[in-house]
Amino acid sequence: QHAVHTHATASSSHLVLLPMTLLPSENPLPLAAGVALAFALAWRHYSRTVAKHVAALEALSKRVEQLAPELRSEPSDGGLQAPIQREAPVRRTPSAFSPTILPAEGGRVSASEQQTAALCVVVFGAINMDVKATAEVSTWPEHDVSCKGRFEQSAGGKGANEAVALARLGVPVSLVGRVGDDESGSFLLSALRSERVDVGGTLRLGRTGTAVHIVTKDDSRKFNVTCLEANGELDRTDVQRAVALVRQKESGERRVVVLLQLEVSPVLSRQLVKKVGERCLVALKPSPLASDESKRQARLLLDERVDLCFVAESEALQLLDDEGGEETLICTLSQAERAAEAMLRRWPRLQTVVVTFAAGHLLCENPSSGGWLRAAP
Repeated sequence: QHAVHTHATASSSHLVLLPMTLLPSENPLPLAAGVALAFALAWRHYSRTVAKHVAALEALSKRVEQLAPELRSEPSDGGLQAPIQREAPVRRTPSAFSPTILPAEGGRVSASEQQTAALCVVVFGAINMDVKATAEVSTWPEHDVSCKGRFEQSAGGKGANEAVALARLGVPVSLVGRVGDDESGSFLLSALRSERVDVGGTLRLGRTGTAVHIVTKDDSRKFNVTCLEANGELDRTDVQRAVALVRQKESGERRVVVLLQLEVSPVLSRQLVKKVGERCLVALKPSPLASDESKRQARLLLDERVDLCFVAESEALQLLDDEGGEETLICTLSQAERAAEAMLRRWPRLQTVVVTFAAGHLLCENPSSGGWLRAAP
């Protein structure tokens, strides 16, 4: 009985042997005979299944042989039979930029759509090589140690990242900055061109800026070092090239936006803001706010003229450190609303504030000026 039960649980691909209980007999022969019978029956079942598969394969082979002459035959007109044309799968070249700054592949637009956009952007910002080392530790050691990790390298820089994201959204964008006259500089310019970013306003001089990021394996702790190099060599000539680009683009029907950050000299950014006309809109992403000096420079830019300001969950409160109370991070919609309204009160020339926080994005417009979205096409 046990042998039959074991056979019933056998399949063509595997055999399951259920736990066996010794018969109430001291003679082991009946048990040995039952096990032998179980294996014999299971093997017979397996052999029959294999035989069925072999027969099916033989039948398929005969059918292929029957169809082969038809497949090889020439068409009635004597010409060669055209092969079946199948659409090749689309292969995308991996981007040199980090995927975290870019929209989904489906969000990309064609070059023709980019050329017909009603808005264009001139980005004045940094272009870096981003180097990231992920250590195989969860916490920082208290003393000097060595550990293994994973190395990554990509194109980056706040100006370059924002230019690429805008280009992928279909906005014609030009980038004014500097890279080094080295291999990294060539790599970055090639990567930007492949993303349809105009780099005609970018100069090559010295060494390329590099940002080094060391993080723990769970990404909970980070240590960043930014080496400006060529980004720190920007001067008035770069401002003049940016102004010339704005004038050139304003000659058409497009509305021009100048986009600024704090990774390059804020003094030069303020000079650029003073030189562009009122028709040009000024947008600011006040990052990085790594020191009191950078916060002071961001406030000076806002005092000078900014139409649209993008702030992250901590940046708005850092700019409003004398008005934000004890809050250090925006977590709720009401906190985001209060911070945006406080910024609009403090800098009346601001038309629109966009606050990014964990729950999403809040767009707050200045009711007296009509808002940046109404001013833009």
